[in-house]
Amino acid sequence: MNVAKIQEVKELNETFYELYGALHENAAHLTTKQVDFMGAKLYELYRGEYAKIVHALELENAREEFTHRERCARMVPRVRRFLWFRRPDLGKYALSRENRAASAILDEIEAETDAFFERTEKLLDIAKEQQADQINKVPENGEKSGDVSSDRARKSPRKREERGKANDNQKRVQT
Repeated sequence: MNVAKIQEVKELNETFYELYGALHENAAHLTTKQVDFMGAKLYELYRGEYAKIVHALELENAREEFTHRERCARMVPRVRRFLWFRRPDLGKYALSRENRAASAILDEIEAETDAFFERTEKLLDIAKEQQADQINKVPENGEKSGDVSSDRARKSPRKREERGKANDNQKRVQT
């Protein structure tokens, strides 16, 4: 069951419990006919509200069940073999029906991989834009980007590698 629907039923029960409690407390001031009539009306209201919640839940469950059944029907290969199965023009139909499940599975896999590669391409484009912005950014002291101002950093092999990568990236961006 859906957790939200369970919470709705719980709130509905609490609300109507309070209403029945108020009716019971005030029953001494009302006639028995009035108490019975109000109790019946409260019960009808409760049944109507409860039915709304249950029907919405049943509708959700029926949708899920239908999609699962349809998916299983597409995914499970079936072969219909008739008496005239050996005829060359009808044999193609029987064999193509068998492969529909495989093609449906391949279509789903293709859709998932396309979505994955689209997401990956977007992330790569964002990374390239950020890298290009970083390369093209001019430092405040007026030097070109990629140059290291201190002698100590120039002598460091790690800084040389970074400077070389930055220069390579600049060349790639320019071409």
